[in-house]
Amino acid sequence: MRYPTGLSAAASVTVLVASAMTVLPAVAASAAPAALAYHAVDLGTLGGDYSEAVAINDQGQVLGLSNPATDIPHRVVWQNGAITDLGRQDFYELTTGFNNRGDVVGTFNIPPYDYPCTCVGGRLRDGVVTPVGDQATAINNLGHVVGVADGRAFRWRAGVLTALGTLGGATSRATAVNDLGAVLGSADTAAGVRRPVLWWAGRTVDLTAHGLGATDAVNDLDIRNRLVGSRAGRATLFRLTV
Repeated sequence: MRYPTGLSAAASVTVLVASAMTVLPAVAASAAPAALAYHAVDLGTLGGDYSEAVAINDQGQVLGLSNPATDIPHRVVWQNGAITDLGRQDFYELTTGFNNRGDVVGTFNIPPYDYPCTCVGGRLRDGVVTPVGDQATAINNLGHVVGVADGRAFRWRAGVLTALGTLGGATSRATAVNDLGAVLGSADTAAGVRRPVLWWAGRTVDLTAHGLGATDAVNDLDIRNRLVGSRAGRATLFRLTV
């Protein structure tokens, strides 16, 4: 399949409010709706009374948080019934996502560990944190990290951090990046109005010119540039049509 290299003026977005049938796998499409059901699996804890799943990758690994019996929550990965402890998530730290390699991104407290937090965006790989911007919000399977640095969206690739720009305003924020390198987020106009945007092929694309509203929230995208987020308090899929 050919993927678009840019959005033309004629491109628009078909908006679908998410339902159970929208997101279920295609292999289940022929089954009767009454036969479709999820089975809940308790992934367990590190010995405490709390755990939370944050993300899942294509390897079936689940990233999340769990507390030992006598400690604050730790970052963990569940896979094949086992739980791997990645270390403590200190106060003010965040865990936002990971990729198929197991690289974790989020906000990390680094030396000198000043109160309340010497926090930076970062990538956790094999136990080592690499600082990346002020906030790291997502990572793709190529290792590209996106987030916020100095109030503006960035992409970090091969050790180089590149600012992605705005719509003429002061600030922007990147929330997701797919394996084609398209970055999703939001940015200010010169008038200070926040709008959903797509950074794609060297351009900052205002998605309100392509079927989205200024108040639509966009959180993630896939390799077909389908977006998910919310509109008017409802989970929404935004599907590109040309």
